[in-house]
Amino acid sequence: MKKGILIAVLSLFMGASSAFAQAYYSTEKNTFYEQLTAYLNTAASKQERDEASAMMQAFKGAWDSYYSDAEVNTVIQLCELLHSKGGARSYPNTYNFVAALQKAPTAGLTHKDVNNWLTFTEVKAQKSMNGIDKYLKSCRELFVDKVLSAKGNSKWSVRDALIGFPKADKFELVVDGTLVLATQNDESVIKQTKGVFYLDDNRWEGMGGRADWSRFEIAEDKVYVSFPDYYELDLNRSEYAIDSVTFYERRHFNQAILCRYEDKVLVNAPNEKTMYPRVKSYRSDYAIKDLMKNIDFEGGIGMMGNQVDVFGGVDNKAIFHFRQGGREVLKAVASAS
Repeated sequence: MKKGILIAVLSLFMGASSAFAQAYYSTEKNTFYEQLTAYLNTAASKQERDEASAMMQAFKGAWDSYYSDAEVNTVIQLCELLHSKGGARSYPNTYNFVAALQKAPTAGLTHKDVNNWLTFTEVKAQKSMNGIDKYLKSCRELFVDKVLSAKGNSKWSVRDALIGFPKADKFELVVDGTLVLATQNDESVIKQTKGVFYLDDNRWEGMGGRADWSRFEIAEDKVYVSFPDYYELDLNRSEYAIDSVTFYERRHFNQAILCRYEDKVLVNAPNEKTMYPRVKSYRSDYAIKDLMKNIDFEGGIGMMGNQVDVFGGVDNKAIFHFRQGGREVLKAVASAS
């Protein structure tokens, strides 16, 4: 009986020892840093090794003084998990995680925000490793490049913005600043906006903001739209539409006009043939004096690219009144659109 108990105890001890021996990283802070540096130096290409070395040197200061003991333990546990269960994605997942860790303290987040993000990441990884590679890549792109979503030739990012991670149980990034949709040669900019980015479904809920026509070298205070108090965007797309914006075209008239706004970024740089951004008034019965010199207009109004767009409605046609010497000399009636 005693022999059987002894064998059972020895088996448990040997099993525990075996599990301990299988740990890849030390739980001692400085030793872990050295081991992590060595691991990231195993990349196949010299360029990758050089990039990893530069990242780890930049990470050293934050690792030594920014992260608390509890956060250090979380980081070590996560790196162990990424190594043991990451399979072929172990290296890129670890690299992306460390890149995010290195940039998080200077990304505009409070220490509480960073802690919330770490807690969320730990729970997510412990629950399931499915999709963790995509998630960590998104975190790196967010903290390093300020990119919320990248699809094909376009990407959504934030610029000159304050960001926050107020919750530890869900990925909700709070933003106050500028939201940008861009390709290499074109960009759509929503300034002075606030919103929440939901990573799981690539969705943005925005509050206020404005967009202008400065990509056509038109002064931003001359032609612009003000956004409503609430709007939604699908960040999987390279185009978007927002209802109930207020449109101002101060070069030709001073009226504030309620419109639908649409924008789309293209591969080529904006030019005279570009049809975006575009706005179109809901009403088609505006009376605009001096739309152009000595020309009054009645109808709907908007913009397509950098061109003023006018149109008639179902119940009323677009009308141009041409004046000379203070009196009307011609009245032109267009067909309804």
